[in-house]
This record gives sequence, structure tokens and C-alpha cells, in this order.
Amino acid sequence: MRVKDLIKGVEVSEFNVLLKHVRPSDSYGGIKVPEITTWRYCDVIDFVSDGTVSGIAAKVLKCTEEELMEMPGKGFLSLLKHLKNEADKIGKLEDQLKSDPDPDLMSAGIEKLNPFGVMTVYYSISSDPRDWDEISELPYNKLWTRLMIDKINKEVQKEYDRIMQWKTKNK
Repeated sequence: MRVKDLIKGVEVSEFNVLLKHVRPSDSYGGIKVPEITTWRYCDVIDFVSDGTVSGIAAKVLKCTEEELMEMPGKGFLSLLKHLKNEADKIGKLEDQLKSDPDPDLMSAGIEKLNPFGVMTVYYSISSDPRDWDEISELPYNKLWTRLMIDKINKEVQKEYDRIMQWKTKNK
């Protein structure tokens, strides 16, 4: 049985049940998939934004979707379970970067940056677009650490400013 036979013959609901009960495996066809947090940042973004099972697997295995369809079906579901677990891991890390929108920034129009997507992450690190390709090549965990430090620094600075305003007002 090939991957195409496995995908073609199974309904989405059945596929999800199979994925729920299969044991994850980080290797398939002799290819070991490295932990997602060590992947290049741009690959992680592509991975979590690509909605097709075959598209995700093909990117990870560095092959075309057509080549993937001809690969053996055995072990494919275990790989997909592993990839789903990795995507969930990234989702949890990304959730840690989120914060409540600042009402003043919302009033100022911060949402106007939304169409630029991941480019705003690169811009927050360097405003020089010539650096963005290099930034996108960084391992996800390094970039996530930088963004988390920036988030915490902003929170600390905001609280410090609030404390200083209170002290100044209550002199």
C-alpha cells in the first residue's frame, strides 16, 4: 500500500480517528525528522500555516507531493502523528508570545500591520530588509527566545513606568 492509497481510501473523520490512536514516530522511510524547535523559523511558519497533510509531510521529507504519494503507506500515519504533536508544541509556544492588545495601540491602528504577517517579526529584530533572509534562517527556538525576551522586557518596562508615575504623583 502506498501513501496515495492510504489517503485516498479514508474519510477525514476516519483519518482523524486513526491519527488519534497511532503511536507517533519521528522517522519515516529512513528519514529522521529533527525536533521542530530546531528547524529554520521560516520552515516552522510554513509548516504550521500549510493546511494539507500531504503538503506538510512533503515539506518535512523534502520531496514533492507526487513523490510522497508513491512512498510506502506503512509508518506514514505514525509520522503524521509526530508532526501533529510538533505543530501542537509550536502552537503552545506561540500562545506564550501572545498578550492582550494594548487599547492605546489598538486606537492608534496597530492592526494595520497584520497584512505583513511574519515580516513584522523580522522587522522587530532588524528594520533592514537585507537582514530578513538571515533572520528567517535562524532556528525557531532562538527566534522564539528573542521574541519572548522582548515581550517580557515590554511588560517589565510598562510596569516600571506605572510605578514611576505613581511615585511621582504621590510625592
